[in-house]
Amino acid sequence: MPAYGSPCGVPIASNLDVWGKDGPDCVTNARSDFVEKYPEATRRYLRALLKADAAIKADRDKAVEVLDQGKYYRVDKDTLRAALPRQMPQVNLIGAGEASKGQAGGKVDLTTSGAVLSGTAAFAEAGVEPSDIQYVSIYDSFTITVVVQLEDLGFCKKGAGGKFVADGNLISGSGKLPFNTDGGGLCNNHPGNRGGMTKIIEAVRQLRGEAHPKVQVKNCDLAVAHGTGGLLGVRHAASTAILERV
Repeated sequence: MPAYGSPCGVPIASNLDVWGKDGPDCVTNARSDFVEKYPEATRRYLRALLKADAAIKADRDKAVEVLDQGKYYRVDKDTLRAALPRQMPQVNLIGAGEASKGQAGGKVDLTTSGAVLSGTAAFAEAGVEPSDIQYVSIYDSFTITVVVQLEDLGFCKKGAGGKFVADGNLISGSGKLPFNTDGGGLCNNHPGNRGGMTKIIEAVRQLRGEAHPKVQVKNCDLAVAHGTGGLLGVRHAASTAILERV
């Protein structure tokens, strides 16, 4: 972006050549061979993005003109002008934990998951308690997966997960711990888009106030996104993220 003192050159500016071949709707998914061949150009491009972000916040009208002239996005001025003022609340990662659980030489405990460890670490780093959380995204390959993880993360006592769910605590608008308001894996994205990123996305939506109006949690400031990978009864990994709206 020459206007910000960061000329990136033809290899960067030509999104059709750099970004478009492998992903026509992608903006910054550079091929690895390009990154390796032009490391300095890539660094300049990323620095330019940071400067552009600052410029948008400082003077949106000027930013619209610069972005339109450089053809950095395949949309017209009106679309850019409508999009830029929509400054989203910042969401920070304030606590994270990871853990793995194996068979323990045949002595595996089928009633607990790696969330016991990953959740404890995440809450300790964040300095908050399970009772502070206003929304939770939990990987739900099966219904039992949800119950086990709710218990292991500390949202209810061990063995009380069934009653906790039956009492309606997971229902947005009435329950005290709204969960998977995008429908989760069971009703939305499993198996095609299964995985942790869908959990992060919906948690961020809730924190930004961008979830569907019917399920948006009011004044949502703290959320948990948690997932497991593998088989709960054999071996698996667990990851817990605690997010906060600033």
